[in-house]
Amino acid sequence: MKYTKKIILVLIYSQLCCMSVLPIARAAKPKPSLNVGVEHGKIIENQPFRLLVELKNKKFRGSSPDFSVLQNNFMVIKTSQVSSSSWINGKKSSSITWQFILRAKPDKINKITNSKSAKVGEIKIPKLYVANLSHKEFMVDIVAAGDNNFVDERPSLALMQTSVNNLSPVVQGMVHLKIRMRLARNFQKGTLSEFIVKDAIVLPLGQDKDYPENKNGIKSHIYERNYAIFPQKSGKLTLVMPIFDGVFGNSNGGFRDFDDFFKINISSVPVRETAKDIILNVKEALQTEGLQYWLPADGLSINQEWEANKKIKQGEPIVRKITVRTTNLTAEQIPNLVDYEIDGASHYTDTPTLENTTDNLKVLGKRIDTVTYIPTNDGDLIFPEVKVKWWDNKNKLFKTIKVPGKKFTVLPAVKPKAEEPSVIPAMQQPQLPLQQQVAKMNPWMYLAIVLIILWISTIMFWLYLRRKPTKVTNSKTLPAKDMTVKQLYKEIENSCKANLANDTLKYIFRLSEKKIGRPVNSLTDIEQCITKETILAMQELERVIYKDNVKDWDGDVLWRLIQEESFTQIVNDTKDDALPPLNPE
Repeated sequence: MKYTKKIILVLIYSQLCCMSVLPIARAAKPKPSLNVGVEHGKIIENQPFRLLVELKNKKFRGSSPDFSVLQNNFMVIKTSQVSSSSWINGKKSSSITWQFILRAKPDKINKITNSKSAKVGEIKIPKLYVANLSHKEFMVDIVAAGDNNFVDERPSLALMQTSVNNLSPVVQGMVHLKIRMRLARNFQKGTLSEFIVKDAIVLPLGQDKDYPENKNGIKSHIYERNYAIFPQKSGKLTLVMPIFDGVFGNSNGGFRDFDDFFKINISSVPVRETAKDIILNVKEALQTEGLQYWLPADGLSINQEWEANKKIKQGEPIVRKITVRTTNLTAEQIPNLVDYEIDGASHYTDTPTLENTTDNLKVLGKRIDTVTYIPTNDGDLIFPEVKVKWWDNKNKLFKTIKVPGKKFTVLPAVKPKAEEPSVIPAMQQPQLPLQQQVAKMNPWMYLAIVLIILWISTIMFWLYLRRKPTKVTNSKTLPAKDMTVKQLYKEIENSCKANLANDTLKYIFRLSEKKIGRPVNSLTDIEQCITKETILAMQELERVIYKDNVKDWDGDVLWRLIQEESFTQIVNDTKDDALPPLNPE
């Protein structure tokens, strides 16, 4: 009893101690939080920066959170994720950090003018959500690259420069766009995205240029690309610049490692660069008297060729080929400039040949139309002269080019002389009786008739043999129902090897009757007694018989399966003399 009281006191004291420590343990548990910030708190103008999103002391399960809201104001160059945990003074803390290398979109920056400091603008970091926690949106200052107070100052790794030769072109007139990339010396590789413009034809202009440059003692790498743009509608046309994605080496040339925040040593730095969009004010097509087609080009020529006989007769073809060549106008923009309908001839046209080439930053278009005329009347066939007006985009004026006419003299078609029927007087060449005509037949004719008859007979006999294949059987006189088990088994083997589908099915059914002791008329009656492989082979046998396609049936597969079935056991264990008759009538 004495020890019992002591034990109870010890238990009560232990519970009180635990209850006193529990609030302290609860208070010591770290509170979860979501922290969002820009490294160094500022952004260099036209430079990538790093945004850090840190989730502390919060269990995170499932897929990564959705940070797509960042794409509204920034171009996302690279993303990564790091998890960490630590014990300090008996307290455990954990965190997950997402880091984003971003670049501010120029049209999303709130620009500041007349600022006394290096601040040139600011941009908004949107509100982010992670694991039921959120962080409020905030503004980040954008400073000029020459700000000495900014510790992350560095020269630009990639700079895109763009220019066009005309901001107010006419519709369908060519605009020359030049894209020039200035890349740092430690450039490793890069790509330029596809350049697409809605409501315009875009063609690469010339070959890309790639060369080094040394300007003011700064060595860099230059990459140039040119495009020819042909607006198809008047009004404002926005040219969205392509995006450059490049990789630069992390050398000692003053380029700071983006990942040193986590003490990770990487050998390259990704960079994404673009330029401001260019807006063109496309003018409508100009009008003038006699203008049939709107053709704005820097040059246009028309060549005409004819192919015809020296003396053309009615019904003979005349081939006309018209070649139109343009400078700074695509072949697809060249219409059919000549009306091919003329009096006195029908015509048909081939599909026009279109071809575009570039030469010294110029687009050379070529269209070839080939027309064939068939004169329907004799006399003069006149092709009238054609005048074509076009707009000289280089000199800003209308010009006229002529397609010369042509006259052909068509001769009447020569009528063939009608053949006069030959009349043989009865007295000069009397008609011989039929018996005499047969007697006068060439003897070789008889030999040819005999050979044809023999050839036809040979073919018919061969077809007869094909339709009547020789059946292999050991019991020609016994009907299947009166055969013994061994005889049926032998007949199945012979029928399978001879590919005789109907006989094989008949003998299998008769053998199955002796096995199960009841009449068998279909595959359903014996499905319970054979394997699935044999069932499939039997179904194929019934299918070829049903479709009358027995010539293509191969019985080797079915015979192999039958050998594996329990039919073999019946054959070996059955005495022919002991079998009762199947139909004891």
